[in-house]
Amino acid sequence: MKKSRLTIAILTIVAITGFLQFGFETFNGTSDDNVINSSIIESESFITISLPDNSSSWPTSDTEWLYFTSSNDIFILNITLYKDGIFELIIDERTPNTGAMLWAIPSDLESSSQYQIKIADYSNPSTYVISPFFEIYSASAQEPVFRLGAMANPIVLTSIGLLIGACFINNIVRKILAKKRREY
Repeated sequence: MKKSRLTIAILTIVAITGFLQFGFETFNGTSDDNVINSSIIESESFITISLPDNSSSWPTSDTEWLYFTSSNDIFILNITLYKDGIFELIIDERTPNTGAMLWAIPSDLESSSQYQIKIADYSNPSTYVISPFFEIYSASAQEPVFRLGAMANPIVLTSIGLLIGACFINNIVRKILAKKRREY
């Protein structure tokens, strides 16, 4: 029992101070062989991208969420788009590091599966990460596209689900009460 309390205390201190270095993603543009370093050391600055990933396929003129994580010492990010490894455009030059950003994909981008997003620390551009290749395609005017787009945010989906559930339960309760009233 004492051992588990000590472990929780150490992990809490580590979580609060940020002194545990995880090597599961990218540090300064280089891979760390998917190994978690469990020693307690001061962490390096890092950025990781969880979306887009290599299965992302987004139409032009749509809005999509970019999801990323970084160390606590990075406050402002520079986000750019590359195609075939060549700079294409600036998505946002100075965006706050909130972990997510809604991006309106320009309608004039060419269809390709060779797009990548680069996210860099605005104050230290040598700290960056580049996403895997993903696809952007031209949405045809004749072809209606139904996508969740901006609604794919987990918070929005959870809120919608709770609202639908509450309405469903409300209807059931009303039917039960109406039936009880008729019985009296």
